[in-house]
Amino acid sequence: MNYGNIFCELEQFKLINKSVCQQILNAALSYYGITREDFDEFARQERAANRQPDQESVLQVLKLFVRDWAAEGHNERDQTFPCIKEHLKTHFLAGDDTGTEPVNILVPGAGLGRLAHEVANLSRESRPA
Repeated sequence: MNYGNIFCELEQFKLINKSVCQQILNAALSYYGITREDFDEFARQERAANRQPDQESVLQVLKLFVRDWAAEGHNERDQTFPCIKEHLKTHFLAGDDTGTEPVNILVPGAGLGRLAHEVANLSRESRPA
């Protein structure tokens, strides 16, 4: 086993992860209208007050992103989504070609919204071409 190659590969993954995290941070700063300076000052004040960032929450969000939207989460989605979607089609879309009867569906524990997104597209998928 060539540990040198493994460490080089891990270093590349670390750089990719850093880039993704930086892109997420930049998008959030832009969305909320926060400057990088304001963010850095907030982080400095939090460290000075000995308050640690909630890294567990960040990990959970990243896991949800992978589960809901990344190709790597496909297997997990395939274990549950088809059954749920088929049940909804059978009970709420069967025989309703007009789509005039709106149905509201609550998706508990929706994560980052992939299942809700697919449920919202069910009526479009069920229409004849």
